[in-house]
Amino acid sequence: MLAGACAIGVSFVGISPKNEHILALPAAHAAELGTANLIGNLRSSDENVQYNSADALAKVGKPAVPALIEALKDKNESVREYASWALVSIAREHPKYDWRSAAPALIDALKDENWVVRANVATAFAETDDASAVPALIERLRDEDSEVRARAATALEWIGDKSAVPSLMKLLNSYNPDAQRSATARVLEFIAQKYPEYDWKPFVPVLIEKLGDNAVGVRRNISGVLWNITADHPDYAWKQAFPALINSLGDKDEHVQFCALWMLRRFVSQSPEYEWNTAVYPLLEMLESNKGHVRDDAVHLLGNIAGKHPEYNSIVIPALIEALNDWNLAGKESAAWALVDAKDLSAIPALLETQKSDDEEWKDIVRTVVGHLYATKQ
Repeated sequence: MLAGACAIGVSFVGISPKNEHILALPAAHAAELGTANLIGNLRSSDENVQYNSADALAKVGKPAVPALIEALKDKNESVREYASWALVSIAREHPKYDWRSAAPALIDALKDENWVVRANVATAFAETDDASAVPALIERLRDEDSEVRARAATALEWIGDKSAVPSLMKLLNSYNPDAQRSATARVLEFIAQKYPEYDWKPFVPVLIEKLGDNAVGVRRNISGVLWNITADHPDYAWKQAFPALINSLGDKDEHVQFCALWMLRRFVSQSPEYEWNTAVYPLLEMLESNKGHVRDDAVHLLGNIAGKHPEYNSIVIPALIEALNDWNLAGKESAAWALVDAKDLSAIPALLETQKSDDEEWKDIVRTVVGHLYATKQ
């Protein structure tokens, strides 16, 4: 999958029903029995025989697929578990195999009463990249089992079908449990990474509303969705997102804060008509954070605001000057360069005062920053 500044991702392997104490036998020895006999051995009461037969079927590969698909319909729960596990292994080794004939049976197996079967089939679809399974996988985001939901979400992410967006948005906006909405939001984030150019505009009001969701998983993934589409769609009427992003600055989740900060930095240059005074005070509070990267991001945004909106300098510049006292050199440097963004020469005396430090690296930074500040007025 594509990676982005606000991306979160997960990958999975198949779930084996094998007891951890069973030792695998050589697959070549088991494979000598032939596919039909190996399928029959999945019904054995001996876990060792079951596991080694499934492992051998996985190594047989594509020729074993029809028999394993048929085994997914077996009344024996254990047979279905081992068959689904073998299919994940084959799908991983042969993702380009023509799975279309197997798709209907695999889609039916997503409704199996056994959660291991449902989870493994979802994982197999992630490997085969089969878009025909998208509606059924979306339904599994409602699954009662968290592992199934997670694997269905991963499959939808890897398939990355943008035609799923309307259905996913409908599911996100329904009265589902927090975990189910979070899984849905995660899929939307990955699709937004892959297709930021998609026409997201009809869904923007709901996405903005979900920044205030009570589930942190929803908030953080929806932040990622908005992060991706704001970059590609500066033409959207983002003014409606502004209050929600200001509220997100106070979110307890750092990921949500980070995305809000960087989206607001984009908006500083795009949208000078916004009421940026509503952002200033939450940002000043963030300067008190005990996390250096939070302080740095807040400092940079304050500098951006002051540079575009000098009417806020009487509030912002003293705060940036105070931030020059940050215990961390990187934090001090962020504050110094934010003053350059603010283009306010009144900060120069305070910058020069800090040169009394014995830190030669800091003195070099100050000299460079002061030079840039003078240059902004030439």
